[in-house]
Amino acid sequence: MERHILDANYVDIKSSIYKNRIVKKVYDWVVYGNKHKIVCYPTFKCNYDCPYCNVRTRGKMPEKFPEEHSGKEWADMFNRLEPSLIGLSGGELFLEVPGSTWSIREFLENIDRKHIVAITSNLSWDTDKVLPWLTKARSEKRIHITFSFHPSMTNIEPFLEKMKILRKNGIVSTASIVAVPAVFSQLESFKQKFDAAGIRFAVHTFLDPAFKYTQEQKDFLIKFNGTIRDKEDDELSFDFDNEPVPKNCVAGKDYYLFVPNGDAYACQSGFFCVNSPVHEKWRANKSEFHLGNVFDNTFKPRNFTTTNCKYPCSEYCDRAYAKPVAVSEKK
Repeated sequence: MERHILDANYVDIKSSIYKNRIVKKVYDWVVYGNKHKIVCYPTFKCNYDCPYCNVRTRGKMPEKFPEEHSGKEWADMFNRLEPSLIGLSGGELFLEVPGSTWSIREFLENIDRKHIVAITSNLSWDTDKVLPWLTKARSEKRIHITFSFHPSMTNIEPFLEKMKILRKNGIVSTASIVAVPAVFSQLESFKQKFDAAGIRFAVHTFLDPAFKYTQEQKDFLIKFNGTIRDKEDDELSFDFDNEPVPKNCVAGKDYYLFVPNGDAYACQSGFFCVNSPVHEKWRANKSEFHLGNVFDNTFKPRNFTTTNCKYPCSEYCDRAYAKPVAVSEKK
């Protein structure tokens, strides 16, 4: 069998923890020892229509990327790679759409244990229906789940109750929320309820080309989270309305993004700067970030560190995995 392009690069290193400096004390990204970090969107289809969503509501990604691959196809592709940390997101991964090819169950049944799978879901599905096979997969594979809470689409009571049911069945997870201004007045109450249930609650700051927190809102989040963005974050210009300073990172070398049709991009922000109307201000050429396709044998990671990138990073995946460093800070 032909070796995959990444096989020769395999390096087995011990597990370590990389703390996301943007939301430290609130949500620490757990990055295991697997050399490659991959964010994968196997589907952009979603049953929620969140007003701030850059994927479905505003980005129209389901229409732009209708082609999908089956859960087994994705698992077989990943199983040819060296051990990786796979951040699986979307779209809603557990959504069952008539005629849809993607299946989260099929993926988890076929993915090798050598990989670590970090799943993000909106928890809109029937826990009684999913629990039997999810519990089995959780016991056999290395899986972590974060459930994103969207107050505009559901109430906290049923959401919290589902998380409690899952925990009773051995599925320990984290709850998260995007700190858009509309939820500020409820954050304290939400946190109290999750804390009372013994569930970790992560507050993610909101990044958007057309949005900037006021100083009052920043002060609130600093008080609520303990921090929001440190000096380095400001220097790297994560507020979009500032001109980003050039930065160097390993995007495309040790970290990639895969989308439903199998196209590979160097990073999450690069994908959106190429494809999303929301990121028109930072429009990029596809050639700047595209790395081929993982299903037609054209996927080719970079063999170099990216230098002088002029585009803003996404706050979580890119910051945690690509580890950008401002060029001005280099010796």
